[in-house]
Amino acid sequence: MPRVLAMMGPDAAVIALGDDRTDEDLFAALPPTALTIHVGGGESSAAFQLPDPASARRSLRARVA
Repeated sequence: MPRVLAMMGPDAAVIALGDDRTDEDLFAALPPTALTIHVGGGESSAAFQLPDPASARRSLRARVA
């Protein structure tokens, strides 16, 4: 992942969405400026939580519009 982040421009937005335990490693590895979103219930270290995949799709659509 450090190589991918290094290739990004300074104004690039990093958004990570996930719904299970393996995504927690991604959330922890990203820089503090990244937008991390857990989809579904349960505990998470993500900064935000959405209740279901439909909400995640709506959120992404709103961000790219």
